[in-house]
Amino acid sequence: MWASVVIITKNQRAYLERSLPVLASQAVPQGAAFEVIVVDSGSTDGAQTVVRAHAPLARLIEIAPTSFGYARAHNVGAAHARGAFLVRLSGDAIPQRPDWLQCLLAPFDDPAVAATWGRQILPLGLRNPLERLAQRVFYDTRRPARTYRRPTLVFGSCMAVRTSLWGVHPYDERTPQAEDFAWLVHWQRRGYVGAYVPDATVLHGHDEPLGRSLRRAFAQTALHLLIRAGVWGR
Repeated sequence: MWASVVIITKNQRAYLERSLPVLASQAVPQGAAFEVIVVDSGSTDGAQTVVRAHAPLARLIEIAPTSFGYARAHNVGAAHARGAFLVRLSGDAIPQRPDWLQCLLAPFDDPAVAATWGRQILPLGLRNPLERLAQRVFYDTRRPARTYRRPTLVFGSCMAVRTSLWGVHPYDERTPQAEDFAWLVHWQRRGYVGAYVPDATVLHGHDEPLGRSLRRAFAQTALHLLIRAGVWGR
């Protein structure tokens, strides 16, 4: 199988009702097949019903809310995957192109590429100033596609990795966030590269209080620095 799209979610039915139809209509290379694996950690809004309605393309895996962690949930989904590539798509991210999956996976034609990630656009009306600043700095439409041999910010809400490499080195479940960054750094230190793909665009953004955004950004920045220094991650 070509690819496995792993979505982790909880109470995001409204997003799944938009993202799963887009995935079902993706244009893929002739003869290629992909699957969608949704890892749900205790939704009470009927999200499971939406996933089951998209069978056999989508499969539902349920985990206990008490055992949830981003890295663990992705590892659980990846363990059930059959595709040559693992695609990480956040439950609140919605692909914006009918060839989104092809765009995201195209750089893997280069065997040196360990991971790819796409670009986000913010929902209309989102006022969070920190999100808008990140959009301007990291996801500006003028930022070109390129590969990175050294650590750089990755967009884990729209990311793909080689399943063969994940099998050797799964996401570090001790890392509360930035496990995607730690994973790529691990392989960059072993000669692989990461590729930014601006055409693989998703609608995604957190319209949350500024204080919460600042705390999340601070924690993630601190983890990035520790990972770069080799203090955190494996």
